[in-house]
Amino acid sequence: MLPLQIGDTIGIAAPAGATTLAVVQRAERDLQSLGFKTQRGRYLLDRYGYLGSNDEHRASDINELFLNDEVKAIFFTKGGWGCGRMLPLLDYPLIKSRPKIVMGFSDITALLLAIHARCGFPTFHGPMASSRWHDYHKTELRLHLQDGNPLPITASDATTLVEGIGKGALVGGNLTVIASLIGTPFLPNFQGKILFLEETHESTSRIDRLMAHLDNAGILKQLSGLIFGFCTQCSGSLALETVIRRYVSPLNLPTVSGFPFGHISTQNIMPIGIQAELDTYRKTLTFLESSIK
Repeated sequence: MLPLQIGDTIGIAAPAGATTLAVVQRAERDLQSLGFKTQRGRYLLDRYGYLGSNDEHRASDINELFLNDEVKAIFFTKGGWGCGRMLPLLDYPLIKSRPKIVMGFSDITALLLAIHARCGFPTFHGPMASSRWHDYHKTELRLHLQDGNPLPITASDATTLVEGIGKGALVGGNLTVIASLIGTPFLPNFQGKILFLEETHESTSRIDRLMAHLDNAGILKQLSGLIFGFCTQCSGSLALETVIRRYVSPLNLPTVSGFPFGHISTQNIMPIGIQAELDTYRKTLTFLESSIK
């Protein structure tokens, strides 16, 4: 996978929820202001109810952007729902033969994990094409996608739930999406991995249900560490940390909550498949290899 360079073309697709011309035009202006060219997916502005075009067309856009030699990275317009519907329609041999930077979050988690699991190269949990590209995100893009040498994340305001140090490849994304993929061929192996999770607009009772699902599926006991980002606009009669601690304490799994990624305005890029070290004493995540490989 090649680093992103000024002048490269970034493909824009809508593999989940439908987008609008105004959102696409703003994303294009923002990315072009950073020095990149942009290429719309053929069906980017289509709409099929709440989805961005039908399943075949959304998958076709991903396949075609991978096939296009001019496109060096693929970003997305929004999450919502829809990626899971089209995962069986992606051309994984084609994608594996043409590794490219793929970045997004929320429902895009399904796409990131499926491509990593089936094709083996890193994918990136981070801003959308339609995100606000302020200085924080510009720096993250440069460190991860251009230089390939990201700085450690230090989250001094985070909460340590279980003390310890864990090493392993990062894997993760949106909790609901990950739980929905259990039992499918689109999840990577979790053995020895550091799992990162985030969520939005959910009650802590539902977070509890989802964590129980991961636990009952045997995923948590395979991990070397767990990082919960933020549960944005979540509430409930039990605190989020209380719910998570219920599952990680019996496993003595190094766990921290409150790292800066997910549905927040200044989110760090989390490279899926890159070796890292989680230190819950210092509340740091250190990347042990280049995020572009």
